[in-house]
Parts: sequence; structure tokens; C-alpha cells
Amino acid sequence: MFIIDILIYVFFAWTMSALARQSELNFPDDNHIDKYLKWYIIFFTLITALRYSVGGDYFSYVKILEKGEIVKNRADQEILWNYLVKLNHGLGLKAAFGFGVCAFLQIYFLVKACVNNKYLLVAIPIVMFGSRYYFDMTGAIRQVTAACMFIWFSKYIVERKPVQYFLWVIIASLFHHSALILSVFWFIPSQMCIASKRKLMWLIFIPCFIIGMTPQFSSYINHIQSLVSVTGYDNYSTSITEYLTGGKNEALSFGPIMLSFLLIAIAIIYYGPDLEEKYKDKIPLFSVWYNLSFIFACAYFLVANTGHLFIRPVQYLEFFQMIMAALLLYDLWEQGYDSIKYRNLAIAFIIIIWTSISWDIIKHDGIMNTTTYKSIIFQNL
Repeated sequence: MFIIDILIYVFFAWTMSALARQSELNFPDDNHIDKYLKWYIIFFTLITALRYSVGGDYFSYVKILEKGEIVKNRADQEILWNYLVKLNHGLGLKAAFGFGVCAFLQIYFLVKACVNNKYLLVAIPIVMFGSRYYFDMTGAIRQVTAACMFIWFSKYIVERKPVQYFLWVIIASLFHHSALILSVFWFIPSQMCIASKRKLMWLIFIPCFIIGMTPQFSSYINHIQSLVSVTGYDNYSTSITEYLTGGKNEALSFGPIMLSFLLIAIAIIYYGPDLEEKYKDKIPLFSVWYNLSFIFACAYFLVANTGHLFIRPVQYLEFFQMIMAALLLYDLWEQGYDSIKYRNLAIAFIIIIWTSISWDIIKHDGIMNTTTYKSIIFQNL
């Protein structure tokens, strides 16, 4: 059965990639959301809205949306989320409605951010469904909705428009108030790009990885977790932590899933200079996106062994890594038309990416879990 379970995600990725490819071929110079990208958005919204028990906090969100439960101490902060909860409950709708609204916002802002470079939208589904990104989109729903908004309004960092930037930070915080921490990224240098400084990146990334593996560091971090509770992560379940680290408070292990995460980060660092040379002028936001991707890689492996209180804030940056991984995949595949070496590298990179979802499905084969895709349409069956 696990082969069929994996092929479902392969089908999802293929469908969305094919739609983006048609958009690229038929509307190459159109920077608007054309009919193919509209179906791209609709398809993602439908499969995400109609899922069943997919995503670490699925049943918690079902309860919240269908029973109209609002966290009282954040009722005046997360206005947009609370309005959605009240609307969903007030109309007597299934949670699929609320899931669909959030899924639409996630994919819409992602498409808006990349529509000027449609080849990114061709490669993104392959990375999104093959690695952990889709499960974070279906698990940490409120935060990822804010994170996808950030991908789009990060353009104001480059354009140096502070009013628009901080206004969108506030709007994102109305879904999850911890989005206010995005204010600090306004000060990231918008023109400086670290992608060409490979040696410097190794000097930063490797110590972060080693320190993150150190039990003494994890023990120290656990003593200050109470300080992070003010950001709103203290009431989350530990299911996301278990998925990302292999178990709550367990040491970082080099299983297939974690190894896949690591190799994606290493590949983006290794090919950083090539990507900057080819795409810095084609993608105006390349420098900011790459820098944030690198910050995510360092921060994630630094805190991956500490618990979800620290992992969740770092996740605001993970979709920049998804975009950079998609760009690298696209670049290797394009070079593969003229070189067997690069075609093999592209295939190897796809295998590395899809090791994550494949292994997670295999190890839970036959067990009701939050990774295997299931739909509410067939829930009774």
C-alpha cells in the first residue's frame, strides 16, 4: 500500500507542475495569474481542504473550527483567524471550509511571489510534496498562512517600503500574533547576498549543526523555553516536534528523514555561487530569499533538538528554503538537457527530496497517521 500512498503525492506534484508548465509555455511574458495558475491554486486548495487526518494538528483544528473555540487571551490579537473560526462555526460548516480558506491564502501568496518567474512554480510542487513543507502547511496552519504572506511581502524589503512592509506584518499577525517577529527581517541587507560566500557559509552552518547535536546545548535551551512561551507556541501539541525530530526531546538522529533535510541544505549552500550568478538579475528578490533560506538552515539545525517552542518560530523562514531548493532543481534539470552529469544530479536531488515523504510513509505503513493522504470524501469507506 505504501507505494500507492507515495504515488498519490507524486500525482499531486505532477498535476501542479504540469499546470505551471502550461502557464510558462502559453503565457511566458504574462506576470498575472492566468487560467492555468488559477487551476494550480484551485487544485491545491481542494486537495488540502478535503484532506482527512493529514497534518499534525488536524483534529485540533477540526475541533476549533467546528465548535468555534477561540483562545481567549488572544481574541483581540488574532482577529482574522478568530473571524474565520466564528464564520465556520456560525454557518455550521465542516472544518474543510476553514482549511480551504487557509490553503487558498497559502498557495495564492506563494504564486503571487513567484509569478514573475514561473519556472519556480513548475519545480515547487516537486519539492513541496516530496519533503516536509506540505505537512507543515497542513499542520501549523495559522503560522504557515502568515509565513506564505511573508514570502510575498518580503519584496518590500528590497523596494525599501517600510509602511507597506510593517502593515503586512500586522496583517499576518492577525492570523498568528507571533508573526510580529518578522519585523526584525526589515533590517536584513537587501542588496548583500551571501550565496557567493561559500566558505563563510560553511564556517557558520557546520558549527550550528554540531552545536545543535550537543546534548549540553539542548539541556541549556530547555531551561529558557519558558521565555519563548510568550510568542504563543506553548499550547501546541508535540506531534510536529515528533515528526521533525523523531520524538520529543530525543537526540538528533541521522535517519533518512533528517538526512534528507540536511542534504537539501548542503546542496543549496554548495550551489549557491552558481545560483547567484545565473538568477540574481532574473529574480529581484534572490538575495533576500537566499539569505533567509540560509538563516533557516542554520537556525533549524541549531534548534532541531530542542523542541517545538524554538522550531516553530524558525519555520517562518522554511519556505524560502523550499523556493531555493526548487530553483536548484530547475537549474540542474535545465542543464541536464545538455549534460548527462547534470541530469543525473537532478534525479539524485529529487531522490534526496522525496526520501523524506517516502520513508515517513513506509515506516507508518498500515497505521493511521498524519502523513498518508486521506480524503473526507472517502472517510466512511
